[in-house]
Amino acid sequence: SSNIAAPSTMSTGSGDGTTRRKPFPASSTRLHRLSCATCGTPVFAEPQDGPWIAVALTTLDDPAALSPGSHIWVSSKLAWTLIDDGLPQYPEGN
Repeated sequence: SSNIAAPSTMSTGSGDGTTRRKPFPASSTRLHRLSCATCGTPVFAEPQDGPWIAVALTTLDDPAALSPGSHIWVSSKLAWTLIDDGLPQYPEGN
């Protein structure tokens, strides 16, 4: 999925504020995942050890208004994935 990083001080709710922590299965003990309580759509991933949260691009009104600044976790990309836009690439999170 495509996400943007936002300061962890950002509000993690909008509309009626119905997000919930995903109870299972956790892909990481380091992250809290929050999803829409109504439909289950993943909305946020909140690391417990960093100043950032990941916001799913699909939840934004205009995701095209943003552009990437780097690529993270490229060590996990598929072998046929080509990233040649000249932006910094990091094997893991930055």
